[in-house]
Amino acid sequence: MAVSPVPSFSHVGRGSVDAVDALLQRVLEPGAHHPFELKLVAACTGAAPSAARSELCFELGPGGAPDKVALSGTSGVELARGAAHYLRTRCNMSFAW
Repeated sequence: MAVSPVPSFSHVGRGSVDAVDALLQRVLEPGAHHPFELKLVAACTGAAPSAARSELCFELGPGGAPDKVALSGTSGVELARGAAHYLRTRCNMSFAW
């Protein structure tokens, strides 16, 4: 069976940190500050998985303060995906967009 080619489009750099910040403010406790330090990047520093079909990615790491989580992503969608991944796997939160 032939594998279909990877689409030749890119969403890298699309979206905004402000939009993801507003999303997190709506989804999490209103008025509270979320734990993420959000940053749009051109590319992630780690190696992509062999099954990756695009250059879109997110990375999590320690933030600048003990109660912060650094979250970088190649697009606004990847930032939101990274936040959802962190909240699901580290905070045992379950919610739907």
